Amino acid sequence: MGAELQALTANGTWDLVTLPPNRKPIGCKWVYKINYRAYGSIERYKARLVVKDLPNGKQASKQWYAKFADALTSTGFKQSRYDYALFTWNQDLGAPKYFLGIEIARSDRGISLSQQKFMLEIISEAGLSGCKSSVIPIEQNVKLTTKDYDAGTFENHDPILNDPSGYQKLIGKLIYLTMTKPDISYAV
Repeated sequence: MGAELQALTANGTWDLVTLPPNRKPIGCKWVYKINYRAYGSIERYKARLVVKDLPNGKQASKQWYAKFADALTSTGFKQSRYDYALFTWNQDLGAPKYFLGIEIARSDRGISLSQQKFMLEIISEAGLSGCKSSVIPIEQNVKLTTKDYDAGTFENHDPILNDPSGYQKLIGKLIYLTMTKPDISYAV
């Protein structure tokens, strides 16, 4: 500790001056840390002299946050009781009609959920709107092969996709559809 103080003084880290009138001195404290090597032995001991928390330092951030929270809540945001940093805007959008690919219809008999619109959108985006429906989801006795097998035995009629993102979006929508409508998972 003595060596550290001598080094700070020798480096001109501070100047001793008289305290101006009507001012309070700021306290300081030593913070100690031990640095370890990767295999666990001590590399070195470190000591730093730091200023203690200023009385207004912590208060400033609290005051700023209080003003921020007041501004948000006065414009209609609601602050969460469980996470004070979370503010939500509550707005009544009415009864939902379509949410996450599910169409919601209300009647006197109850609520009906349907994904027909979502399925038709997928079919349209895939360019299959003109196709006929089939009772059998896949052609029977078809042998599925790999690209390497096709290259060695058949002519390749399928061009390589320059941008696979459209295909990836389609697969993502089909996976979501099979999760929300498991009765069609075999067909997909």
